[in-house]
This record gives sequence, structure tokens and C-alpha cells, in this order.
Amino acid sequence: MTAGCVMHVAHVDGRTLVRVTGDVDASTAPRLEEMLALLDGRIEIDCTRLEYIDAAGLEVLARAAHLHDGLTLHHATPMLARLVKVADFADVLRVDDSTPD
Repeated sequence: MTAGCVMHVAHVDGRTLVRVTGDVDASTAPRLEEMLALLDGRIEIDCTRLEYIDAAGLEVLARAAHLHDGLTLHHATPMLARLVKVADFADVLRVDDSTPD
């Protein structure tokens, strides 16, 4: 059973920030994709509360990066950073693995 995914969007200093909480998998990725498609400009994803992401979720993020001329994953875990590289998305998904304040 999927834990679910909650998304919050904010516009700060001309940036679009999206906080994703919970799991992004095959059952929740379509909803994330629909929401990201509604946004304008480059997107920054706060992964602080992201608990799980699978290939379907990574594909959604990569498509959003193309659609929005870039996407940055902030506070990515080492595992997420590795998944981005292994899935060959490092050229479209920027990973900022700094820890939150």
C-alpha cells in the first residue's frame, strides 16, 4: 500500500519551490506530473521530506525538467543522487545534496 504523496508549491524571489512529502511511485507520479505541468519557469524541488521515489517518479521529474527548462532537487539524499546518475538523468536533473538548515 502506498503511503501517498503531498505537494506544496510556493513562489519565492521569482523561484517556484515544490516540497514533496511521502512517496512518489507509479501510483502517485501521474498526480505529481499534472501538478508540475501547471507551473511556469524553472522548478526547484525540496526533497527534505521525500521518503521514496521510483523510476516512474524520476521520469516525471526528467520530463518536467525539459518542459520547464530545468529542475533542481534540493536536499537530495545520497541514494537519490545515485539514482539520478544510474538512471542517466544527471544531464537534466540538477542535484543539490546540501543538508537543510
